[in-house]
Amino acid sequence: MNPYDNPNSPDYVGAEATRTGDWLPILTLVMSVAALLLSVLTLYQFERSQSADAQWAKRKEQLQAEAEAAYRKRQAELRAEAEFAAERLKNTPIISPPIREVVRKAGPAVVSVRNLALIQGMRFGPIQRQPALVPRGEGSGVLVRKNGEIAYVLTNNHVVENADNLEIVLQTGKRLYVNAEDGESIYTDPPTDLAVIKVNIKEVPDLVVAELAPDNSYAPGDWVVAIGSPFGLRQSVTVGVISAVGRSRVGQLDDVEMIQTDAAINPGNSGGPLLDMQGRVVGINTAILSGTGEFAGVGFAIPVEVVRKVLDQLIEPPHKVQRGYLGVALAELTELHRQRLKLTGGVLVMEVVPQEAADRAGILRGDIIVRFNGRDVANVEQLRRWIMETPPGTEVLVEVARFDAERRQLEFTTLKVRLSERPPLQPRWPNR
Repeated sequence: MNPYDNPNSPDYVGAEATRTGDWLPILTLVMSVAALLLSVLTLYQFERSQSADAQWAKRKEQLQAEAEAAYRKRQAELRAEAEFAAERLKNTPIISPPIREVVRKAGPAVVSVRNLALIQGMRFGPIQRQPALVPRGEGSGVLVRKNGEIAYVLTNNHVVENADNLEIVLQTGKRLYVNAEDGESIYTDPPTDLAVIKVNIKEVPDLVVAELAPDNSYAPGDWVVAIGSPFGLRQSVTVGVISAVGRSRVGQLDDVEMIQTDAAINPGNSGGPLLDMQGRVVGINTAILSGTGEFAGVGFAIPVEVVRKVLDQLIEPPHKVQRGYLGVALAELTELHRQRLKLTGGVLVMEVVPQEAADRAGILRGDIIVRFNGRDVANVEQLRRWIMETPPGTEVLVEVARFDAERRQLEFTTLKVRLSERPPLQPRWPNR
């Protein structure tokens, strides 16, 4: 008798055990097939996902190419419109303001300038956020020069101040980005609150550049147009007249005689152009006088003659504006003092900066400067402007009236003064 069939044998294997043993290979085979199918399904889904990513990347590239083509087409249209408007303006008698043609000519050169701050990423539990560019403020600007693949945007210093990066938005919607920290793209002149941004325009054909008006080609009563981005509303157009010229001490910006206008200027207009009726830039909108910080009928622009001088110096190395410096603190003479001293003009020297031009030439505290390089001095602002307009290192003749205590009378002396270079100053802006 077979021991495997004997129930009393230790080697006995029952029928149930035999049946269970028969199922084990089948179960193993089924599990193997299921695992294989799962692997095939996973591989299929992965390949499908890869294919979808590739299709999306291709579609994204196609959309970008279409957007770029649309930008270029619109830029070409804007340039054609600007050239057509420029031709029409040459032959248009100025009877009523040709506002629409002015906007068509100069509008494509007006840009929005966004001041972006780089915010470092923060960690929230296991999640690390990436660094991001956050808008710090927005102003306006105008394209004024083009040289090959480089263009220059003119704006206000307070628009680009403390920027990490800048976003330049053209009229077409095309966006150009500038790294403000490289030291090679932004040149500023705080005393006039002007700045120049150098941008690469390799990918922007048919760019329109604004035309600067001749110096002193404007007068009170002239119609003007302001274009900019007030409150972020890009390409906004307002119309008014030149209310006055030669306004000084606007926003404590002492170095510029400003154009006053009633064309609406609001926060965000800063850096945008003020245009005459031939579509030419007569000024750069800069400040307002208001008790609320919003437009109240009194706006100010930096005149084109100042703009041109600053622009030329900022674009060319060493990319800074050099101004003459006498090194004195000045004060006005009262009418009573002039009568007693029998003077028709002149300004009083209150302090002399040690080791500067005036000190080296022998100008003393208490002297009265009556003539500067052959011109009679009428007031402090006039003299300061003449000094700043004279290049550093220039030798000038300064005539001073000095009180002789023994003779009890004024003695007049002409001194040769070699001007120093004015140190940098920062303007303060209550409203902009």
